[in-house]
Amino acid sequence: MNLSTTTNQPDSENNAPVMTLDMSQLGIAGLHSLSTTDLKIAGDQPLARIRLQLPDFKDASYYATYQDFDPLGQSGGKYPTGSNRMQAVHLQSLNKVTDGGVLLLLQLEDGRHMAILPIVCPDAGNGLSTTTWLSTDDQKLILNVCNLGQPKVLPENDQPDIPLLSWAICDNVYDACQQVWDIALNHPLVGKSTRARDEKQYPEILTHLGWCSWEQYKFDISEDVLSKAMDGIAASGLPIRYVLVDDGHLNHENRRLLDFEIDKTKFPNGWQPILNRRTSDGVTWIGLWLCFNGYWAGLSTQGDWDSLSDHLEQIDENTLMPKQGFINAMAFYDQMIQKPRQAGFDFVKVDDQAQSPKFYKETTQGIASSIDNAQALEAACARHMDGLINCMAHSNICAFNTRISNVTRCSEDYKVNDAWRGKAHLHNSFANMLWLGATVWGDHDMFHSNDPLAGYTMAVSKAVSGGPVYLSDDPTDFDPRNVLPLCDKQGKLYRPIAPATALPDSIYINPFKDNVVYRTIAPLEHGSVALALFNLTEPTLAVTGKIRPEDYTHGSALIRDQKPWVIPDEGLASYDWQTRKLFKLDGDHAVSLPAFECQLFLVCPIKHGIALIGDVSKYLSPATITQALVTEDQLLIELHEAGTVTVYSEKPLQTTDKVNVVEVSDHHFELTSKLDNACVIDLRLS
Repeated sequence: MNLSTTTNQPDSENNAPVMTLDMSQLGIAGLHSLSTTDLKIAGDQPLARIRLQLPDFKDASYYATYQDFDPLGQSGGKYPTGSNRMQAVHLQSLNKVTDGGVLLLLQLEDGRHMAILPIVCPDAGNGLSTTTWLSTDDQKLILNVCNLGQPKVLPENDQPDIPLLSWAICDNVYDACQQVWDIALNHPLVGKSTRARDEKQYPEILTHLGWCSWEQYKFDISEDVLSKAMDGIAASGLPIRYVLVDDGHLNHENRRLLDFEIDKTKFPNGWQPILNRRTSDGVTWIGLWLCFNGYWAGLSTQGDWDSLSDHLEQIDENTLMPKQGFINAMAFYDQMIQKPRQAGFDFVKVDDQAQSPKFYKETTQGIASSIDNAQALEAACARHMDGLINCMAHSNICAFNTRISNVTRCSEDYKVNDAWRGKAHLHNSFANMLWLGATVWGDHDMFHSNDPLAGYTMAVSKAVSGGPVYLSDDPTDFDPRNVLPLCDKQGKLYRPIAPATALPDSIYINPFKDNVVYRTIAPLEHGSVALALFNLTEPTLAVTGKIRPEDYTHGSALIRDQKPWVIPDEGLASYDWQTRKLFKLDGDHAVSLPAFECQLFLVCPIKHGIALIGDVSKYLSPATITQALVTEDQLLIELHEAGTVTVYSEKPLQTTDKVNVVEVSDHHFELTSKLDNACVIDLRLS
C-alpha cells in the first residue's frame, strides 16, 4: 500500500476538508487512504474533497454515466444513481467532466498508461461506509468522499483509514486497469465485499442459449402470452435452454410493490402452467426478473409487509425500504429471492440496483444501506438460486459489492431496429469491460436475431462477449442464420476465455465522430483470438481500418496476470468469417465497413506449418476444438461436435482412409472425419 500525504485547506461552500494530492509525484502504483479524523460531517455533502494533480497526459478516457452521447439524450451524471448508462468518453482536457466519474484512463506523454479507480469502502467502523467519485471544480479534477448521510458519530481514531482511490501506471493499458482493481481488492475492507472475476463461479445456466420476454412484449406478458412464446420456442427447432420472464408480473400500485405475490389478473393460475413447460432437452431452466428496490418506486406503505415489519422503515409518505443494517436487509432479500425459488424458478435477474441510494438520501447512512442491500441480495441468491444477473448496476457502489455474483449488464438496453441506440450499446458494452471486467463478465443484453439493422452484428458482439446470450424476438421470427453459429446442438455457447474489450487504438477515441473503425478483441482456446470490427459512426459514414499481427499480442487484455501474447515464430493465419477467406496475416490487412455493420476475423497461431481454425459454421470456430496435437507428421483433433474443420496448412494435405480432405484454395483446407467417432480427425502428414 502506498499511503500518500495531502495538504488541507478550508472549503467555504460545504465545510468539507479540501486536500491536494499530487499524483505526478507518486510511485507507479498504490492506494491512497484517508484518516477518519480528516472527515467532517456535512449533511449529504462530501465528507472530504481532494484536488488531484495529474501527470502530463495526451489523451483521457473518462467513465461516468449520462455523458455527451447518451442514446436517450440524458446528461448530468446523476451520481450515484447511474442506471445502466456508463459511458467512456474521450477527452483531451479534464477542465470540465461529468460529475460521478468511476474510472479515469490516461495516456501519458511518455506513452505509458495511468488508471485511477475511486473506491467504495464498506463499514470502516461505527457503521460508516463511504463512496468516492470524480468531478471538477474551478477546472480542477476533484475526488469526492461521501456517505450520503449523517452518522451520529464518526469512527474513533483507532479505526482503519478509509481507502479512497487506487492508481497504477503501466506500459499496457490493460495492465493498468487490472492493477488498480487488484490493489483495491487487496485492501482488507474492500476485499470483504468484492472479488476478482476469475475467483468466482460463472452460472452454468448462462453458458447456454436463452430467450427473454422484454424487448418483444415489454410489460404485456401473461400466462397466455408466455405459453404461446414457449410453444413457439419449441417449434422453432433452436436449442434455447432457458427463458427469462422479465418485468410485467409483479403486484404493484403506482410502481410501488405491494407484496411478493404474482399479478393474478395476468397469471390467474400462478406460475405452475409456465414452469411445468420445462423439459430436459428443451427449455430446462426458467428465470425471473425482479427489482432491487421492490419495484421502481420502492415498497408501498399500503402493501402486505407484516412479516417484515421489524425490518422496514418508512422513508416518505408512500414508501418503505429495508432499514439500515445487514440483518434487516437480509430479512427482506431472503424473502424476495426465496419466494420465486419456492415457486420453482432457477435464477433471477435483478434490475435497478444503482438507484438504491436515492431511496436513502434522507436517512443517516445512504451508502451503508445500499451496501447492506447489495450484500444481502448476493447472499440470498447464493442461498436460493442457481444464478444472478445484475442489471442497471452502473455505479461503483454496485461494482464494489459483487463478491459472489459474476455477471453484470455492461450497457444500456438493446433496442430493435434503432441504429443510434445500437451503436451506443455496442461501444459501451465493450468499453465498460475495462471498468467492470476485472470483477464480472459483461451481459450485453438481449437481442432480436431478425433485427433488419443489426441482427448479425448483435449476434457477433454477444458471441465475443463471453457473457449471457439471450434472444428476444417473437419466436415465430427467429433467424437461425444468426443464432446457430453461437452454440452447439444442445444450446451450449461457444465462449471466449475472457471478455472481449476494445483494442488499444479504440480506447482513446470517439467512435461516433472520429470516422474510424471500432476494434475489439477476445481471447479463444488454443492461443487464438477473435477480432470483431464495427462501424459505429453517427451519422453513418464509410470507414476503413485494418487488422495487423500486433493485434494478437492483446489477447491477454482481460486475462489476469498474463503478459502480452507473443506472435509465434511461424506467424499467424486469419479467417474472415464473412468472406470465408483464409490467409496468412503477415502484415496489415485492410478492412472496409461502408455501413453500420461488423466484420469478424479469427486469428490463429501457425505451428509446424499448420493453423487450426476449427468448425467455421460457428462464430468462435477455434472454441469448437476440445483438444489438438500438431507435430511434423501428425494432425490429431478432437471436436466438441462432429463437423468439418478448417485449417491453414503450408504443406500439402491429402485424403486418407481416416480423413476426407478438400483443398478450398492455397493453404486453405477442410477436413472431415471418416471414423466411427466423427469428432476425431487423425491425419498423417506427408
